[in-house]
Parts: sequence; structure tokens; C-alpha cells
Amino acid sequence: MKKIKNNDTIDHTWCGQIITPGSIFTISPSEEIMWANDSTLLLAILDGTAVVNCGIDGTVYTDPNTAINFMKGISAEQLPVIQSISYHIRLGKLFSLDHIYILQNAATHDHAIVTPDTTTSAHLYCLIEASQDVEFLFYESPTITLTTEIVPINRNRNSSNVNTVKIYDFSVISALGTLISHRRFGMGQGTGNNITSTTIDDEIILKRNTTYFLRIKSNANGNILSTSTRWYEHIDTGS
Repeated sequence: MKKIKNNDTIDHTWCGQIITPGSIFTISPSEEIMWANDSTLLLAILDGTAVVNCGIDGTVYTDPNTAINFMKGISAEQLPVIQSISYHIRLGKLFSLDHIYILQNAATHDHAIVTPDTTTSAHLYCLIEASQDVEFLFYESPTITLTTEIVPINRNRNSSNVNTVKIYDFSVISALGTLISHRRFGMGQGTGNNITSTTIDDEIILKRNTTYFLRIKSNANGNILSTSTRWYEHIDTGS
């Protein structure tokens, strides 16, 4: 037996059923497949508007992916339901910061990432294209002086959601912190139009209330780079 709670402050209609704020609806066993495949309900589970619980033992599934697995009848021993990036775009929770630039040998492109002191978790990944040898370095908890905030785009242009994970320029970095990722690619490439690309840390969940330092370092002159720093924000929900 499966139940759905409206965790919002307004009425919602899922599978033709109006559920008032705070109310719990018990799904009929004969309708479980319909509810488990309703895209509107699945999105509501992802953003915490709908909360799933087991009507037999009272278990409340606060993790959205676990809740969807339960709705679909997938046990912990089976493959979990992995939500595609398009889900997070549709929720208005995926943000990106894109750059195109040219670096000379030993020059860097840097910025800081700051996560909020809330229940929000940031799932980060980076895309990099370079014409020559380049390194990616990612540090946790640097000692850094932040300056100008850089505003990313919400990849759902119909959404008014604003990012809570912040990106900054900075004026001073006195300690790099803990190096948690170091990659190098494009080694051995000559000058010209040979382009190499990579996906870095797809994906890493950032620690809350923490500053990160992202550095991209060129190991060649005239290195043409295109980078995209992307993340989606997942809010843990209670019952």
C-alpha cells in the first residue's frame, strides 16, 4: 500500500485526484502503475511537493530517488531509477556558467564556488574543450577573499528559480585548501585546430556550507578553451 502526502501549502491534482495541503491520499493497488508513471507527480516528488510513504509500515521516503523507486516497485537490490538531467532542467534547478577564452602557457582561469548553509545539495560537473594541453584542479575549503559574484543562467528559461550555490571572482587566495580532483588532458597536441574535450567529475556532490576553488591551467601558448560549469540543486525534504 502506497500513500502520497501533499507537502505544499496549496491544493495539487495528481492522477485526477485533488489533494489538499497536508493531506495524505492512499493509492488503490489497482491504480499504482498509473500513479507511478504520472510525470507531474514524479516531478512533485523530486522537488519535495509530494512525499511518499508506505501504508503498511509507515516508512517515509525523504530521498526523492528512493521514493520514486518505491512507487515503481524497485527494491534496494535492484537498479535504482536515475533521473535524467532533463528532469532537473524542467524543475528549474539546473544552472550553468559558460566561458570561451584564450590562455597562454602557465596562465589560469579561476573562480570560487560557495555552497549554502542549508539543506540544499549541489551536484556539480564540468565540461571542458581545449585546443592544447590543459589541466583541471579542484580544491575544497581554500582560504580566499571573494569579490564579484558571477551570475549563471537557469537552463529552464521559463523558471524564476535563483541559484543558492554562488560563483565568485576573487582578489586574494592565501591557501589552496584540499586538492580533491586533478586532471590533465590534451598532452602531446601541437598548435592548430585539434580540439580535445572531457567531462570532469560527472558528478560530484559538494559539501554544504563550503567554499571551493576551481582552476583551469593552460600548458601551452594560444590555448583556446571553452568551459561549462554546471550544477543542479537538490533540496532534501522531510515528511
